[in-house]
Amino acid sequence: MWRGFLPFAKLPQVINPPSGFIQNANSSPFQTTVGPGNPDPADFSPTFGIETHMTNRALRLREMFAAADAITFDEFHNDKYDMFYSAQSAVPVWIAQLTQADLPDDAGVRQAVEILRDWDMQTDPESLGATVFLMTLIQINENDLASFSVSRLVYQELDTAVLVEGLQLAVAHLLEYYDRVDVPWGEMNRLRRGQVDLPVGGGPDIVHAVYDQLTEDGRVRGTAGDGLAILVQWDADGRVSARAIHQYGSATLRMDSSHYADQAPLFVARKMRPVWLDEAYIRAHLEQAYQPGEE
Repeated sequence: MWRGFLPFAKLPQVINPPSGFIQNANSSPFQTTVGPGNPDPADFSPTFGIETHMTNRALRLREMFAAADAITFDEFHNDKYDMFYSAQSAVPVWIAQLTQADLPDDAGVRQAVEILRDWDMQTDPESLGATVFLMTLIQINENDLASFSVSRLVYQELDTAVLVEGLQLAVAHLLEYYDRVDVPWGEMNRLRRGQVDLPVGGGPDIVHAVYDQLTEDGRVRGTAGDGLAILVQWDADGRVSARAIHQYGSATLRMDSSHYADQAPLFVARKMRPVWLDEAYIRAHLEQAYQPGEE
C-alpha cells in the first residue's frame, strides 16, 4: 500500500552534468547523459517502476551529443532530423537474422535481403532498405505474427521464422502495389493532409519520428510522431531567436484556410520557419491586421 510520496527533490534528475547535455526520449532517466551526472539506480527502489529501457531515439541522441565537443545551432537542427537506427538498437540484430536465414527460393525475397544487406539503417526518403525493413515490421504487426513495440526498437526478441514471414509478406505487398521490390521509402511513406500528399522520411522510433498506418492504395500514411517542434537559441548578448515547424499548419481545424497544411512542404524538407518575436518583425509579415469585433 502506498503510504506517502517521494518529494520532487528526491526524484531522479540531472542538473548541469559535466557532459554539457541532457536528453530524454521516453527512456530511462538513468541514461540521460554520458559520464558522471546520471542518477544512480541503486538510490531508487525498484518498486517505483522507474524506466530502465532506452529507445532508439534516446540511443541516437546520446551518440550524437556525446560525439561532439560543441554543437552549433545548425548542427542541432540536423540532429533533430536524424533518421538513423542505432547500432545498439534491435534493428541490426533483426537484419542479421534475415540475411543469415534459410530463405525460400524466391527472386523477390532474395532481392529484398540484398537490399537489407546494403542498408545503412537510415530512413531518408530515397532509402530502399527502409522500405523493405519497415514494411516487414508493418506486416508482422498487421498480421499479428508477433507482439512487439514499434515505438521502442531497442532489443526485443523476434523469431527468425517470424521475420522471414514478415519479409515475404512485405515483398508480396510491394510487388502487388508497385510491381517491384526496390521502392524508395518516400514513395511509400506519405504525409497527407487534405489535398496535400508528400513523400516524407523518418520512421518509428527515429529521432525524426513518423509512425504509419497502411492505406488502401498500398502506401503508408504518417499518423503520429513529429509534430510541433521549436528550436530556441540565445546569443552572447542574451537575445533570443527561434525556429519552429508544424507538420501541417497553424489552422489545423479549418480546411478552407490557406494555413491548413501550408507548413507540410517545409516539414517534409526538414526545414523550419522563423519565429517572429519582435513587433517590428510581426508587423512586417502580417497577413491581416484587425481589432476583435471590428474585422
